[in-house]
Amino acid sequence: MLTASFVTIADAKAETAPSTDKWQPRIDFEGKLGNERSLGEADLLIPLWQNNDSLLFANLRGRMDNDDSYEGNIGVGLRHMLDNGWNLGGYGYFDRRKSPYDNFFNQVTLGVEALSMDWDLRANAYIPVGETSHFEESLDTVDFSGTAITYRAGEERSMSGYDADIGWRIPVFSPEDDKQLRIYAGGYRFTDSRAETIRRW
Repeated sequence: MLTASFVTIADAKAETAPSTDKWQPRIDFEGKLGNERSLGEADLLIPLWQNNDSLLFANLRGRMDNDDSYEGNIGVGLRHMLDNGWNLGGYGYFDRRKSPYDNFFNQVTLGVEALSMDWDLRANAYIPVGETSHFEESLDTVDFSGTAITYRAGEERSMSGYDADIGWRIPVFSPEDDKQLRIYAGGYRFTDSRAETIRRW
């Protein structure tokens, strides 16, 4: 798939009144154009409380694509900077998604992260809440085998699971340089009592 993207970043603050806060509200817009799927995203971060080493924030995110699917996320998170250079954080989100088949799914996302100049470590758990399945006639299948006919009712289902990844900064640039090169590895696993487990490492 060919893609192109653009990003716009804006500080959600007035220019006339300088602030002593270390972290300011921020909103990001991103678009990705492709020959199979195009996406538009918005991400708003709002500091709720902060000091020199810690930040408690609210985060509102929205995403939509050209397949009539969209998703919204609302959450809170806490990040704390240690004297040794590591940043530790945790967050929780409520997610609501509309599928291309006009079905709605809800889930809770819980995550932790540990970030340093050279390493990124993240892990997330995804917990469906509310109605987790919807029958979808367009996904129904009929199989013919000899004289037997098998009908399978199609449905969309939300699955619980987790993912994790680790990243490392390749030291080709100095740590103070604005540009950096990093490599990442990770995996995920999602399960449901009526569906095949999905995993990749």
